[in-house]
Amino acid sequence: MDESQRLLHETFTGAVENVFHTELGIADQIPINYVTRILLKFTHTSDLYIFSKNGHPITELIDIINFYSNNNIEDPNKIDFHIYLGDFSLYFAGMFPEAINKSFHISAGKFSYDFVQKRKTNEEKMIYENLAKDFEAYVYGLNIVSHEFYKIKHPFLETGQKYGNPGGSIQPN
Repeated sequence: MDESQRLLHETFTGAVENVFHTELGIADQIPINYVTRILLKFTHTSDLYIFSKNGHPITELIDIINFYSNNNIEDPNKIDFHIYLGDFSLYFAGMFPEAINKSFHISAGKFSYDFVQKRKTNEEKMIYENLAKDFEAYVYGLNIVSHEFYKIKHPFLETGQKYGNPGGSIQPN
């Protein structure tokens, strides 16, 4: 991990820990680490989107689902796809709620994490089970994180400006 990645990791970890501990009462480090990894992973556009066969990013949730359905992705990859879909839905519903159909993202995210938890065992099962069960709480937590970044004009949000006003709406469901 280079220095900029390390600093970004520390920033995201601190923000997520603070919000999840103080606002949500979540002290378990496993979901905090998971959400931090989502933020880190999606700082790169190449990890945020899947790409069509001609190399164009597929940016809308419904198009991602259709791409998956139309390409008959085989069973071992279904779990990876649902992890991606849950992460994508959580990220956008929490960080850029005004730019999306939030209820659709929440439904898709909960469904995807539930799909995954039914196919995992032990600790992996628990994290996806918690993400599916408490999806709205994680969205709410990420929305607070986004709002905090927006207030301090964190450079991370510069790339997200095209999605709307991050942090503009902090409302639990």
